Amino acid sequence: MNPRTGCDMQKPAAPRELRAFIEGMRRANTPRLVKALSDVAKAEPGNRLVVKVRRLIEEGRVFADLAVQIHAGQAVERADIGWHTDGPNSILHTALSIAGARALHSRRHADADPSTMEGEFVEPMSPGDVYVSSPAAFAHGVSYGQAYRWSKRTIAVQARFLFDGATEAYGFVEPDEMGDWAGLMRALSSSLAGSPLELPDMSTVLGVMAELERKEGAAIQPPPVTTHAGSTPAAALRKKPAVVTSSS
Repeated sequence: MNPRTGCDMQKPAAPRELRAFIEGMRRANTPRLVKALSDVAKAEPGNRLVVKVRRLIEEGRVFADLAVQIHAGQAVERADIGWHTDGPNSILHTALSIAGARALHSRRHADADPSTMEGEFVEPMSPGDVYVSSPAAFAHGVSYGQAYRWSKRTIAVQARFLFDGATEAYGFVEPDEMGDWAGLMRALSSSLAGSPLELPDMSTVLGVMAELERKEGAAIQPPPVTTHAGSTPAAALRKKPAVVTSSS
């Protein structure tokens, strides 16, 4: 599904290295996410959104829709940020900073108290940084520095839920589902806030890569991203994720 238009689309698979990293992350964190959703499902047996999202996670579709974002050219400063709220495939979303520098701006409450004044928060992102959040629940945008040289471009990977077409996505915004959002967000926020999601180490990534290679054989792989100044492909394996959560 196209994350900007909501229309069905097909695209090639990501490089095996990236898919192995995401799969390792998914395997490490699926049990805790399923447990958090199962607890809410017991407390709110009529919450259909919680059941839907739990099923998607159990099917391996969390973080499974990958999009690469590249920025080069003029800077995008705070006054020019394109504020927006993501679609339902970003109910749970992770972003990997591959190269260059950018900053995530978000408008949200500072804590879980709804009476707290909403403010703007800024989290600078450098190569190797990872964040996990629910940007379908709050307004946000990204600022970038100037990068007139292509070698100085900013590269980030956005990993969202993989929906089986736009029809599945629309099910999250039907009127009879809107009341279930609070329970869903409570489950995901509590799971994220309890402790950072686990990132796979290098040995895990290499092990998953070997599994994928056995399954896929000698299938043609996309060319690797050219290493350049500011690019540290292995850095994401060493850093802990910054967790941005919303209390809305």
